[in-house]
Amino acid sequence: MSSATSALVRDLDLRAPAEGDAELAHDVTFGRWDDTFSLMRDAVNVAVRALNSVGAGLPELPSGSLEELIVEPLTGDYRAMRANADACRTVDRAFGVVATDTAAVAADTALSWQGLAGAACAGRMGASAAGARAVGLAIGQAAGLFEVVATTSERLGIRVEELVVRVGAALARLFRKVLSRAAGPLGWASLATEVAVRGFDVVADVIADVEVVVDGLETLLALREEASAWAHAQSERVGVLLGLSERLGLP
Repeated sequence: MSSATSALVRDLDLRAPAEGDAELAHDVTFGRWDDTFSLMRDAVNVAVRALNSVGAGLPELPSGSLEELIVEPLTGDYRAMRANADACRTVDRAFGVVATDTAAVAADTALSWQGLAGAACAGRMGASAAGARAVGLAIGQAAGLFEVVATTSERLGIRVEELVVRVGAALARLFRKVLSRAAGPLGWASLATEVAVRGFDVVADVIADVEVVVDGLETLLALREEASAWAHAQSERVGVLLGLSERLGLP
């Protein structure tokens, strides 16, 4: 093995790649909303349960963080996608080292092993070197695909974040109304009694805001169809690589 090739081997790091980083500008407001969403949601759900006890029939807001509820289910984990891109580039370099070493052995064999057997062995190893280089190049090209998928995923995530911020504004308004109307479960139980006596007109604005928030969440979740169609198209492109090792007779 040549000193240059030995250096290549030493430089290779075949450990699992680290998770990628965000590369686009995200809505900073989204991070703040994600931190406070649970607090506001729980307070609103106390009010919803109290109103439902007298027949309002309102849906509760779902549990989980905004990232878990909306962003990742819609767009996927773009950080993991970028890690896959790094892994493809590493595999490309690794196959390059294998190809270089194999070609060097083939050349040495051709010089030191005379006759048809030596020529056949050198030819076979030369073909293996070319095959390894071809596999590396193919997988290396997949790195670009993963980068495109990751960037598109992150861009869609930013779009979702912006929509979430708009829904969050309505949720914050609702949260303030909840705090102003009654403090804690006993307060809402008292208001529920008032509703039972006077009707839902006394909480019409609260009900309207609950519906706005729920409609907003439903709009966000409707994006799943769009994201699903996009992801299906990308999975077909990535799927071409899945049978690569089998077709080439690799383990």
